[in-house]
Amino acid sequence: MLIDRGWPCPGCGLTTAFASTANGQLVAAFQAQAAGPILLAAVVLLAVAAAVELATGRDQLRRFRPGWWCVIAPILVILIGWGIKAYIGWKTGMYPLR
Repeated sequence: MLIDRGWPCPGCGLTTAFASTANGQLVAAFQAQAAGPILLAAVVLLAVAAAVELATGRDQLRRFRPGWWCVIAPILVILIGWGIKAYIGWKTGMYPLR
């Protein structure tokens, strides 16, 4: 398993990326996990749309209906972000950890 050999897990850095994005530190967020700012933006947009729908009673999320892509898209974004992090770490000599 890659994680046992000194490589970060796919979700490694997401919490740091969320916190850095919320504090406006986008460079640090992308360095922690490139998927973090993207996923946080999606969560915030969905929360705002849900709040507007709750307040107005209008169906703001009518085009957004859960389907298979609601599971696949975030997983792909996380895996792509992990791939970027792992590649950069490999090129700079940071990964695998020794």
